[in-house]
Amino acid sequence: MVMRHKVFVVNLKQSTERMQRIAENLNRLKVPFERFDAVYGKDLPDYTAAFDTKRFKMETLHDLVPGEAGCALSHIYIWQKMVAENIPYAIVIEDDAVVPDSFSEFLTLDFDELGFDYLKLDYPLKEQTAQQLDSVRLPAVVENRRFLGRQQQQSFCAYECDPVPFLTAGYLISLQGAKTFLRSSTNMYYPVDLLPLYTLGYSKQGFIAPAVVDHADDFDSMIPNRDFNVDKQWNLVEYGAHKLFNKARARKLNVAARFLYRKVFGSGS
Repeated sequence: MVMRHKVFVVNLKQSTERMQRIAENLNRLKVPFERFDAVYGKDLPDYTAAFDTKRFKMETLHDLVPGEAGCALSHIYIWQKMVAENIPYAIVIEDDAVVPDSFSEFLTLDFDELGFDYLKLDYPLKEQTAQQLDSVRLPAVVENRRFLGRQQQQSFCAYECDPVPFLTAGYLISLQGAKTFLRSSTNMYYPVDLLPLYTLGYSKQGFIAPAVVDHADDFDSMIPNRDFNVDKQWNLVEYGAHKLFNKARARKLNVAARFLYRKVFGSGS
């Protein structure tokens, strides 16, 4: 049988302890994987090149730091690899993750039948079974997210929602999803884990429950020095106007404008 997916573990070369632990975890489950060399932001000649740094600060309330740029490029390079090698699906796991035994069962699902371009694997629902996540409980589980639908395969449920949950500890992405994400990853003004918000309407997104990727409790973030603040009076005025305009509407307008331009002028695929 031809393998239709690849499992990538994103790992900085100096983070040997993290790599050893996740490798032992996946080897125990007999899951083939490929280590993907993460980008070290401080090694980049210009780590701001792929970002609109002023707008980034307005969105996040902190200046872009090298670690955020390196993290973004690490995922972007995986998506580029998918396109170059025509990989139908990739499961991307960061090296501080832990995968339970159910991860092996998840890999046997029919990803084509699920039909997701981007599926979160680490949404924190590991304590609930799929049967417990009924229509009454679900709105509390997904907080203020707009619930769009549910599909069930074996002991898993896949939930489509808007917006998709954040963070990138573990996710499934299709080849079409990778192409869509790449088109929206130029001149970013948001961290890479928010990128899915800027592809809504062009990619089917959601999360799997029970979760099949968890976060290790004893590993801290590898992205230090983020200082969350708005430090000038003009920034406060600008940020207030930005909030009043409604970021969700601005996001959807931004997405629509980009893709309409590409459709009319034929740039991108």
